[in-house]
Amino acid sequence: MLSCSTLRQKIARFILQNMNERDRVTLKMSREEFADFLNAARPSLSRELMKMQDDGFIKVVRKDLIVKNIEGLKSLYKKTSLGNVSYSFSTFNLIL
Repeated sequence: MLSCSTLRQKIARFILQNMNERDRVTLKMSREEFADFLNAARPSLSRELMKMQDDGFIKVVRKDLIVKNIEGLKSLYKKTSLGNVSYSFSTFNLIL
């Protein structure tokens, strides 16, 4: 993850790179593991996920992150892009 990215940007990038054809990411990792992966504290991750839900970006249903505003997530993602550098999360335990 980029250290200069906000937690919201990291979450957006993760979702966009890992969502399935139904615009959903189902996490196999715990919330604590997800927070560690994003280099964040678990309470901060939980708060940010709820804020993103309140702002209409996603809906959180247990371990499912359901995209509600893909253009908004893309806008957050673009703020962290560095040219043609891409980041892959495929090595982590995800069910897509």
